[in-house]
Amino acid sequence: MNRICFVYPTMSSFVKKDLETLKQYYNIDPIQPRAFIVPWFGKSPLGIFKLFFKIMKCDLVFCWFADINAFYSVLFAKIFRKKSIIVVGGVDAACEYSIGYGYFCKFFPRLVVTSLYRMVDKILVVDHSLKRNLIKYLPFKKIVNNKTFIVPTGYDSKEWTPTSKPKENTVLTVGTVNTNTLFRKGFITFIQAARKFPKTKFVLVGKLSLPIRTILSLVNFHSGSVSSLHLPENLKLTGFVSKEELLKYYRKAKVYCQLSLFEGLPNALCEAMLCECVPVGTFANGIPKAIGNIGFYVKFEEISSIVEGIRKALNTNSNLGALARKRIIAKFTLDKRKRELIRIIDETIG
Repeated sequence: MNRICFVYPTMSSFVKKDLETLKQYYNIDPIQPRAFIVPWFGKSPLGIFKLFFKIMKCDLVFCWFADINAFYSVLFAKIFRKKSIIVVGGVDAACEYSIGYGYFCKFFPRLVVTSLYRMVDKILVVDHSLKRNLIKYLPFKKIVNNKTFIVPTGYDSKEWTPTSKPKENTVLTVGTVNTNTLFRKGFITFIQAARKFPKTKFVLVGKLSLPIRTILSLVNFHSGSVSSLHLPENLKLTGFVSKEELLKYYRKAKVYCQLSLFEGLPNALCEAMLCECVPVGTFANGIPKAIGNIGFYVKFEEISSIVEGIRKALNTNSNLGALARKRIIAKFTLDKRKRELIRIIDETIG
């Protein structure tokens, strides 16, 4: 059985799914090299040696995200003449100067990922827009085009399920709240939209990395107003919740909003659609790939467009929620991703 060194930064749900899938077919040696913080590998120099010896014993290196850890992993793979694969998630193919988002925005990260993408054997992206970005930003366009494959993430329709209970008149969005995501994921305009629907419950689920006062000040600054001294009364910020609690929110909400400037293939959006939420989203990257013609599109940071999209979603009497679930089941199954991953890995090793 082939041995794979599985390198990951954090055990996100999509990373965990890939790890569980590959364990069924390969001898997996997972490593989370958190010690590799530039410069000089930060907390512990022993981490670099641990990775070095793991790669020496493996047949292939599989990395989630093209970060500094992936750079050293692929470099060591080259030294030992091992094959390597990188999965690109979003930030590693982005260059949004307006918010400073993406590795291609700054000199050193751009240098690292450019070298990394040149060395690696195969690049997997979750959406075709990320492949277009890589071709746009990298100087070796023909090479990156030939070794980049589109393999969307997959979702378990038995894990994310609706209930027979009627949906509540609730608008939901999900994500960690920090200075960057307030803008990039459209949380500011989500909060502004909540003020336009005082009788409708709005819920933002996710870890709060900023104090409420800071969030409020950024919202007011962005809207050019200081008249609102409190968050809307109909808005709930839950903070971090368990997977079981998140499922409850998906099942209750009628509308799910993905108001982002940049996304790969949004996991929360796909999970919400599996739970029969009506989607409202921007045209950014993988969002239209998920929504298709099921749901409503809005313009990023244009509050009038967002309010109109949410209003339409709340007032729809059609079976859009059920159609949203059917779309995700048809387009983004775990089995489809599994087959593609195994095919590409076997081809790369072979």
